[in-house]
Parts: sequence; C-alpha cells; structure tokens
Amino acid sequence: MDTLKRIKMNITGWSVLISVIILAGCALRVLSAWFMQFKPNSDVGVVALMAKHMAEGVDFPVFFYGQPYMGSLEPAVSALLCKLLASLRS
Repeated sequence: MDTLKRIKMNITGWSVLISVIILAGCALRVLSAWFMQFKPNSDVGVVALMAKHMAEGVDFPVFFYGQPYMGSLEPAVSALLCKLLASLRS
C-alpha cells in the first residue's frame, strides 16, 4: 500500500513538472510571437505571398517558393483563415 502511494505521488510530481514545462514553452512562444510581430523578414513575406496566392486560387504549392523542402502547411492555414475572416467581414 505504501508503495502505491509513493508511485501515485511520483506520477503526480512528474505530471506537474511536465505541465509547468509545457505552459512555460507556450508562454514563451506567445511572447516571442507578440514581440516579433512588428519585425517582418523575408520568411514572413514568403508565407504571406503564398497565403495570398492560395486564397486567390492562383497557386497551391507543395513546398515553399524557391525551396525543395519545407511543406506549405503554414501558408495553407493562413490562406484558410484569410478566406474565413474575409467571408465573416462581408
């Protein structure tokens, strides 16, 4: 019985530690995204251009423009959000 309590306490401790690490990582990600939102770079421009082309139905690339790797999931989600938000606005 004593061993069972120790195991439960150990699992609870690890669960708390993992939860704190995940929350800290999410908070760091949100803060870095917030502070970097006004500092565009070429990668942001490529994603925006790809999202614009996807939202307009011009092109649906599998890879980033000019690269034979890195899939286009982020621009696809951005294009979907652009279409959804534009339809809500009108």
